[in-house]
Amino acid sequence: GTGVGGGSSGAASTAPLGESECLSFRTMLSCLLIFRLSAAMLAPIMDCDETFNYLEPVHYVTRGSGMQTWEYSPQFALRSYALVEAYAVPVRIAQGLLGMDKVRTFFFLRSFLGALSAVCEVVFC
Repeated sequence: GTGVGGGSSGAASTAPLGESECLSFRTMLSCLLIFRLSAAMLAPIMDCDETFNYLEPVHYVTRGSGMQTWEYSPQFALRSYALVEAYAVPVRIAQGLLGMDKVRTFFFLRSFLGALSAVCEVVFC
């Protein structure tokens, strides 16, 4: 065949898309940011693991109070605090710079992770 739209063999073209046929980095990032940030602000918590395995421990290490699940307790120590501490870094920065309350901190973390996800998806996918 002669490629897309003009061949008689019916075979699909394997030629890469041209620049005009691809979405720009800015367009893809903008679309993904809209979806991810909307979900961060509007979606309910769909799974208790999000709360008790990540958000509550982040609250515990950044505010010094809150619930500590049995998986994180020193008695059992089944989970590492490494991911929790990674999540706590932007929370500590935001709390230090902006003095956010608990609710704003919750939505900030979800929005930060959504934005990070959008950037990674555009850059690496």
